[in-house]
Amino acid sequence: MKLSNVNSRYGAPMGRSGLTPVVFATRAHGEGAKIHLVHIRLDSGGYDSGGAYWGFGAPLYYAYFEDSEGETNKCFFRASSRETAKKELRAYESELKFYR
Repeated sequence: MKLSNVNSRYGAPMGRSGLTPVVFATRAHGEGAKIHLVHIRLDSGGYDSGGAYWGFGAPLYYAYFEDSEGETNKCFFRASSRETAKKELRAYESELKFYR
């Protein structure tokens, strides 16, 4: 997945903005949304494809859905696997549905 470029002449930002997992899951459930869940690959320096710095640690996941007003709701978080990422979001709203 290609993310938007966030590099600037002042360098790379730390991560990207997004909702917390609990707020994201609550909104998705309220919309009856089917969530896209994507593993974000980081380069050897800890940067995503758009230049945001995430550092090192557990794999990074990006969850998003489009709400009824056409706005993209997004959440970035770390989890040991895709299944663990789903479980983390379902801990807040158990009936969430996911796309690849």
